Amino acid sequence: MQMSKMLDITLKSPLDSLFPIKQVNEKEILASIYSNLSCNLSQTMLMLKQKTTNEILDQYCQTLYCFLWIGIKRNWLHNLLIDAELEEKIQSKWTSQSYNVMYLILQQQLNKSYFENNMKSFEHAWHIFLKLGCVDLKFNFKEIEANYIKLFG
Repeated sequence: MQMSKMLDITLKSPLDSLFPIKQVNEKEILASIYSNLSCNLSQTMLMLKQKTTNEILDQYCQTLYCFLWIGIKRNWLHNLLIDAELEEKIQSKWTSQSYNVMYLILQQQLNKSYFENNMKSFEHAWHIFLKLGCVDLKFNFKEIEANYIKLFG
C-alpha cells in the first residue's frame, strides 16, 4: 500500500468525533479517535454477517482511517509502514478460527495502546487488522488502497 499517499489524504480529511467533545485538548482528541476506531471496528465486524463485500470494504476503510489518525497523532507512523516483506508475512497467515476472539484481542491491544501509551500494542493491533482485511476478508492491499482513496481522496 502507498501509505504516504493515504496519509496525505487522511491529513486533508476532517476528523469528526462520534461522541460529543466536552473539552478541546490533545487528550480528548486522542480519546475521540480511539473511540471512533473502536466503534468503526465493531461496525466492521457486525457487517460480516449480512453486508456485501463492497459495503464491508467501505467500512474496513473507515476503520483504517482511524488507525491512520492515531498513527499521526501519536507520531507512530513508522509502525504503520507496510513493506513487501510484511505484506507477504500477513498474506501467509491462516484464517482466524474465531472472529469473536480476534475482535477481543484487537480491542485489548487498542485499549492497552491508549491507556498505557503502548506503541507495541498499537502495532500488534494494526497487524491483526491488516490480517483481518487481507486474509479473513480476502481483500488485497491494492483493493484496500484504491477504495480508501475513492472514499477519502
